[in-house]
Amino acid sequence: MSKFPINIYHCCVFKTGSQWIRGILQHPLIKAASELDCYRYEDHLPGNTDSRKITERFFDSFLPKQKILSPLFLSFNCFQSIPKPAHYRAFFITRDPRDITVSLYYSILYSHREMGHIAEMRNNLKKKSQSDGLFQVIDWGVELGIFEALLSWASAQDIDPCVKIFRFEDLTCKEKFHHFTQLMNHCQIGISRTELKQILKDLSFENLSGRSKGSEDINSHYRKGISGDWKNHFNGETEAYFFNRTNSLLKDTGYL
Repeated sequence: MSKFPINIYHCCVFKTGSQWIRGILQHPLIKAASELDCYRYEDHLPGNTDSRKITERFFDSFLPKQKILSPLFLSFNCFQSIPKPAHYRAFFITRDPRDITVSLYYSILYSHREMGHIAEMRNNLKKKSQSDGLFQVIDWGVELGIFEALLSWASAQDIDPCVKIFRFEDLTCKEKFHHFTQLMNHCQIGISRTELKQILKDLSFENLSGRSKGSEDINSHYRKGISGDWKNHFNGETEAYFFNRTNSLLKDTGYL
């Protein structure tokens, strides 16, 4: 067995800090420690995007070996379909689906580059109040398979010992160093404490956005940098609609 996993799979759904995590994984200090380059398979598809629902992104051929595959937006069933080398590590970033909803709303309305159906979705949201817009985004979360995919990973680490689940909230809290240490250990990336602290400083919200956490820029990919922002946007009607459309999602993913 090689010193490092032949492949590392960074799995997620939309609005779980995917580009930030990818930035960490392709940091020069990570590359030096892991001896692995990052690889985004969607860069090699027409339009540089996978047009399939994330619950339908099945694979019947190997992705490149000796790579960090990042990010992979897909369900656990789709991940299982990927032909893998004998030795690998995978992790999934989960997040409160209500925060995913709010983040998706602002991303579609303001900051996401216009690709695929984004322009159409943006024009749709512009015609609605924020409350109605959130209803629409909740519907899209269901239709696009985002919530279904999120739920599919809930017990993944009990099924596959090479998989570990990490919460976005833990990776962005004051104790984030501890959780990133666990992530690095799981991925068998032997990086020092000093180096990891430097990476997290380099890729901090403050350095990436030029703002402190909680200071909002709706036009920025790094909009606000906090968890629990859904409480500032959901009212009783929004919460009721969310529960109606997603059933036991919050409970089953550990957010209730």
